[in-house]
Amino acid sequence: MCIRDREVGDAAVEEEAFDPLDCVEAVDVLAKLPKDWFETCASASKWTEKKEQIDAVAQLADVPKIEHGDYLELVKVLDKFVTDGNINVATAALQAVTKLAAGLKIGFLPYVKVVLQHILDRFKEKKSTAIAAVNGACDAMILPSTLTEAHEILEACWKHKVAQVRAGALAWTSRLVLKTPKNNILKIAKPIAAAMSAPLADKDPAVRTAAVAVFGALVANLGDKPFNEILFKMDSKIKSKVEEFAAANKTAAPAPAPAAAPPANSTASTTPKKGEVMSFEPDPSGKPKRSPPARFAKKAEPMSFDMTDEQPASPPKGEAMTFDMDDDKPKKRSPPARFQQQNNTQATDCLLYTSPSPRDS
Repeated sequence: MCIRDREVGDAAVEEEAFDPLDCVEAVDVLAKLPKDWFETCASASKWTEKKEQIDAVAQLADVPKIEHGDYLELVKVLDKFVTDGNINVATAALQAVTKLAAGLKIGFLPYVKVVLQHILDRFKEKKSTAIAAVNGACDAMILPSTLTEAHEILEACWKHKVAQVRAGALAWTSRLVLKTPKNNILKIAKPIAAAMSAPLADKDPAVRTAAVAVFGALVANLGDKPFNEILFKMDSKIKSKVEEFAAANKTAAPAPAPAAAPPANSTASTTPKKGEVMSFEPDPSGKPKRSPPARFAKKAEPMSFDMTDEQPASPPKGEAMTFDMDDDKPKKRSPPARFQQQNNTQATDCLLYTSPSPRDS
């Protein structure tokens, strides 16, 4: 590889790895919080007062990038508000967690276990705005290692006594599996697949559908080979649904690279094969072609035929006329003159000699 090609390749890698957020200045949410924020939250008794303090955090965290720091105490306070009996307070806390997780990104991973259990418990709510807030908070916490961190909590929620919580936790698990790199899911893939046996047989249809999505996500991510034993024992109808989900969510294969153009000095496209006639028709793409070699471009002279009825020339004196009836064979050369004269003399002697008659004897 030449130096220029290596430089171009490095530039392409840098362009792919470029993150626009690298140009964005991170916001220090902790530094901008009021100094008495924690005390005010602890002493708040009315739901409006609680929501006011939560909204203040949500407003500060509503930025593309948050500077990393120790957010443990703040996350614990928000987790307490998630469990509040007032749905408005709980919804506001879920929205604040969503913005904080979205801004911190990988920096929020240590706090996933702090709030996840209580967030998933909120799937029991019937209000659509609350369910939307739960899903938003869960999706904001999706990171490459979230599944490993949350596996134990999720496994407990798959067996929750409330069907809505089971279905919601399973549905989020399927989305989490689809967005988790293969290397981070290999060790826990089979335990997750084995744990789906109970939800797949659940009496609640929403739970069964969500369990199919989890198993289908595993197949879409890793293929069906690691799960052949479980798939073999699975009901045919459920298996078909799993395969259908996996096919619909499987990552598309990369388009094949275009074929490399032949080198300029290549004769593969111009030299005809044995038995083929070279053609110099114009290229439909409009690209000019090289002129054909002179030996091909030269026109062959037309073949002429002499149609006159001229008689063949007579042989020289002393030579016998020969007729060659085999036109396919090449004509033989006449023998040298000395042999022709000898043959003629012998023929003449034979003609002149006569046998004596009985009378002469």
